[in-house]
Order: sequence, then C-alpha cells, then structure tokens
Amino acid sequence: MEYRLVNINMKIVIYLTFYLHVFSAGQSEFPCTFPCGFRNKTFDLYQDVIRAGSSFATWTFNADGSAATFFGSSVNCFQISEQFLILSIENSLKFLCFPIFYTAGQSNFTFVIRGNLNSKEYENVSSAFNQSQVCEVCGVNNAETATVVAIGKVIHRNNYQ
Repeated sequence: MEYRLVNINMKIVIYLTFYLHVFSAGQSEFPCTFPCGFRNKTFDLYQDVIRAGSSFATWTFNADGSAATFFGSSVNCFQISEQFLILSIENSLKFLCFPIFYTAGQSNFTFVIRGNLNSKEYENVSSAFNQSQVCEVCGVNNAETATVVAIGKVIHRNNYQ
C-alpha cells in the first residue's frame, strides 16, 4: 500500500510541474528586458543572406537590457508575449511588434518585419497589453512581410602589442 501512495504522490508532483510549465509559457513578461545575448551588442540586419547582400541597417542594444536603437530611433522593450517582442518608440505613443526567433547563446536571431515598419498607437498605456491588443499590434493586416536575419558583429581585438 505504501508503494502506491508514493507512486500517486509522484504523479501529482509531475502533473503539477507540467501544468505550471505550460501555464507560465503563455504568460507575458512586462516590463521586459532584452535577452542577455542581445545586451551591449550591435547586430547587422540582412534581408537576403543567401545572396550575401550587404546589411541594410543595424540594431544596437544598450547594456541595461531595456533600451535599443533601431532604424535610428530609440526604442524600449515593452512586453514579450510568447515569441512576440513589443517595443515602445521613445517619446511617442507608438508600438512596434516583431515575431522573434532566438536561441540563447547564439550570436544571431531572426525576426519578421512588416511592410514599412507599421506601428500601432495607444494612449495611456500603463500595463501589459491584453491578448486582443497583442493581436492588434502584432497582426499582419495584409502588409507584406520579410524575414530578417540579425547577425551580431564580432569585434576582433589584437592582444599583441
């Protein structure tokens, strides 16, 4: 009898752990910070790496993980919901959203960019977007999309003097 009780308790612990993992995977991070692998780095952005084209822009992340410079504008990490990275454009009411695909420890990531960087404007935002707002900001709305590869710049330092 004691064996079965321990076995049932173990199953309950496993199910509870699985439930908490699934539940937390769908939660938003607000306010957010950029992943550690992005901080204090500049990434060259390529739209067509296969043809070895030149980069068309850069994305520079500050060391604190909350701010970055993207297409010449200062942006802040506003919210991360699943794979969606929502940025607020500094000194404005505009928000941008990018589906981001990143594996921790890599020096590159990919993201999807819509048309001409369509943004959504919201007033008096003081909390995380709810699911319908995330859909509004991140929705494609028949805009053309392109996948962009962001490759971290490697700075070679000569240690010989």
